Amino acid sequence: MRALGCVAGTVVAVTLLAATPMRAATYTYAQLYTFTGGADGYAPFAGLTYQGGLLYGTTAFGGNGGGVVYAVNPVTGAETVIHTFTGTDGAQPYAGVIYYDGNLYGTAVYGGTADLGVVYKIKAKTNEYKVIHHFEKNADGAEPYGGVIYENGMLYGTTQQGGAHGLGTVFAIDLATRAETVLHSFAEDGDGQSPNAGVIYQDGFLYGTTNNANGAVYALDIATGTETILHQFAGTPDGLNPSALIYQGGKLYGTTYRGGTANDGTIFSIDPVSGAETICHDFVRKEEGQFPQGSLIVHGDEFYGTTAFGGHTNGGTAFRFNAATGAYEALYRFTDAKTPIAPLLFHAGSFYGTLVNNIYGAVFRLAP
Repeated sequence: MRALGCVAGTVVAVTLLAATPMRAATYTYAQLYTFTGGADGYAPFAGLTYQGGLLYGTTAFGGNGGGVVYAVNPVTGAETVIHTFTGTDGAQPYAGVIYYDGNLYGTAVYGGTADLGVVYKIKAKTNEYKVIHHFEKNADGAEPYGGVIYENGMLYGTTQQGGAHGLGTVFAIDLATRAETVLHSFAEDGDGQSPNAGVIYQDGFLYGTTNNANGAVYALDIATGTETILHQFAGTPDGLNPSALIYQGGKLYGTTYRGGTANDGTIFSIDPVSGAETICHDFVRKEEGQFPQGSLIVHGDEFYGTTAFGGHTNGGTAFRFNAATGAYEALYRFTDAKTPIAPLLFHAGSFYGTLVNNIYGAVFRLAP
């Protein structure tokens, strides 16, 4: 079964044959930059950020072995390495960067003074790199796989390990003082464990996902530190292994990598007040995509995302989805260049993204 719309926390199901088609669209693929696996980095697991005429991203490997922060010119395709990780200043950045007030901010999973990961900033004009927090002990958190967000003078993020129970944390860093505060230490299955993704902010709450067992969606009240599990995934039919969330129109939206009717993943929505979950789309046809791993983005009144596999040659897809009607369309099916696992970026009429399985990885553009 597939959901027709994501409204009011309820699922209106129709048969697969009655799925609502979307208007036809043709997108042209262009490979802007192909990583070589050397000093330029490889394995760009994260998505892209646009600022000042450049696309910024990270690779988990390459450079000196610990990965790089890079910039690609979307017009010429030229790549510039902004920073090469050495280990003492961080290593293996699996998340991308954000831009705020002239600086890029990000995380590296390992490296730093205790090899437990770091939070860093880079001045966009000069490329000056500085670690603003070393994770130094388990109670402090360890291995920040997710990126950070900025809100009201603070950076917020998660660690997969560490904390009071060794099962991960939600943390805050005051940019004025660089002081880190552990807002929540995950404790057990009923509380969620080991968040791979970061958090989003809305109305005084941080929202995120965990991937222990089948995964969960949680809310954290910043003022009180109270954490609430909004939804615990069951695998079938509601999905498992959820990605990062987005907030749109009073709902939380995300994807699950597996689960659903065919165990190929889902698109879901969560009511942040009631915790009611709706399956918005159930991936059941290989040609429309399988295993969505990156978070969704919103452009206009529609959602856009990627699947790591599926399509005509199992190279993955880029898709769009209308939450009001349930209409789904694969915009592009990847062939030789394949495996998009990061979210898309929309800029100046085109979508930009990264691929991890094109030998060493690539940056691409999809233009209508």
